[in-house]
Amino acid sequence: MPYLISISIGPVQEFIAAARKTRDLWAGSNLLSEVARAAAEHLKNDGCTLIYPSAQTLCNRDLSVPNKILAQAADDPPPAKLASAAREAAEQFLQEALQGALQKVQHNFPSIDWQTCLAQVKGFLEFYAAWWPLEGTDFAVARERVEELLAGRKALRDFRPPCSRAGIPKSSLDPSRDAVLDGRKLQGAGLDVKRGEMLDAISLIKRFGETRRFVSTARVAADPLIRAMQGVGTDHTTLFFSEGREEEAEDPAAGEAREFGEVVDGFLREHGLPDPLAYYAILAADGDGMGKMVAERAREGDQDLTRLSDRLGKFSEKARDIVENRDIVEKKYCGALVYSGGDDVLAFLPLDSVLECADALRREFQQMTGGTMSIGISIAHYAANLQTAVEWARRAEREAKSSGRNALAVHLHTRTAGDECVSAVSPWDLDPVQKRWKLWLDLLETEELPSQAAYHLRALAREFGDVTDESSEQLRSALKAEAGRILRRKRAEGGSRAIGAGTVEAVVGLLSSPPGAAVTTDSLDNAVNEMIICRRIAIARRIAAEGGRTCPQS
Repeated sequence: MPYLISISIGPVQEFIAAARKTRDLWAGSNLLSEVARAAAEHLKNDGCTLIYPSAQTLCNRDLSVPNKILAQAADDPPPAKLASAAREAAEQFLQEALQGALQKVQHNFPSIDWQTCLAQVKGFLEFYAAWWPLEGTDFAVARERVEELLAGRKALRDFRPPCSRAGIPKSSLDPSRDAVLDGRKLQGAGLDVKRGEMLDAISLIKRFGETRRFVSTARVAADPLIRAMQGVGTDHTTLFFSEGREEEAEDPAAGEAREFGEVVDGFLREHGLPDPLAYYAILAADGDGMGKMVAERAREGDQDLTRLSDRLGKFSEKARDIVENRDIVEKKYCGALVYSGGDDVLAFLPLDSVLECADALRREFQQMTGGTMSIGISIAHYAANLQTAVEWARRAEREAKSSGRNALAVHLHTRTAGDECVSAVSPWDLDPVQKRWKLWLDLLETEELPSQAAYHLRALAREFGDVTDESSEQLRSALKAEAGRILRRKRAEGGSRAIGAGTVEAVVGLLSSPPGAAVTTDSLDNAVNEMIICRRIAIARRIAAEGGRTCPQS
């Protein structure tokens, strides 16, 4: 009897986010994708027809494989045996990856305990499977039943006792596991381990599995200036920032820091540019209502669902092209993709291009799938804790979802503000990048709008208190009129002239959302936050404009 089999492989978000370096983040995503690929390939080789990931996605090694697998299977082998064999294939991949990683570190760490490594690898995967017969059952009904069973199985998750011993140092990346690699015992050099760093077996695979160089957060933050200086740089990208050079002052290479700092400062003076900001952006995107979309396709049959899976795979490939500028001539966003699995995207981007990249991604997703996408962007200092910065991006994505989906949320986290942020949200239906953010940036870059106007407008919102759409027309009109009065008192171009009447009208128009609606304290606060965020983006855009859009290799 043929049947549907559904498999979920984890852990996902918390595992990927367990990272001290950007490469750890990418490696965690890549490792989970390859584990899922190993399981899906086993199903395919056992005669199953893959629905998602599609066979095309599975064959393309450049594409990420999602952690969710759905396939049609014949009655032989039995579903329980098939699921067990798929799990064994996934675990075998992990063990082989572990062996490869150990070979790379055995010279520097000859005393790693293989048995502890193996125990941690065997206890790592969260592998759940469910199946439902297809014979005499509508495909859509069978899919609903198998997903209900899988959800029930995941709710009864396995709680294994921690594989931990007293007196053993814990992993720096995942403190729930014992360290098998003790950085204090490092012998020799040439290994990507800090002295004193502790790694468990899974973190060992992350760090020393597939070899790929990945950009640092400082490199992403410095990218506008690197482009402006036509690739002139250093391996120590923190030296592009004055605070980074101060941190290097006690380093043996302090002389190099001073010399390079003089080069950077001279370039900025020559071109009349401001000091670069040590901030970068993390973009987190997720398709809206994908469960509903999948259910609708399933009602049309398995072929329609397979076609959707194909389109999601193609979007993953296109997302990489968009973020990393592959085969794109006109627009270059100079980003680094951490992963793109179907409707889910995580990427690092420089400040000057992140908004346009977000706009390009959501347009491409809508064109290829017919669905909408919510995107969160966190802007953070390059020295901020990486796990925290990624969570900030996820938090921005959740705000975009909670505001009605199909939206863009941007959060600015300054270095001294901790968990607090400046937040602005707009629905994609209003085309916010082109009709709001771009206008703010143009006004700030040309100094047509002084940056301190944002703080005077924020004070105005505090004075008026809670003005909503339900407030009286008189109160709403007074708020709008007072905002216009504040703007007309401002001076443009460094105080050399009054702000033009057209600028005042344009800015007052941005204080409401959607255009033409009443100005409320909420809409005024959102507009003020957009202005504050754009002050930083405008600096990056001004610096990048000196060198065009030639993105250097990381």
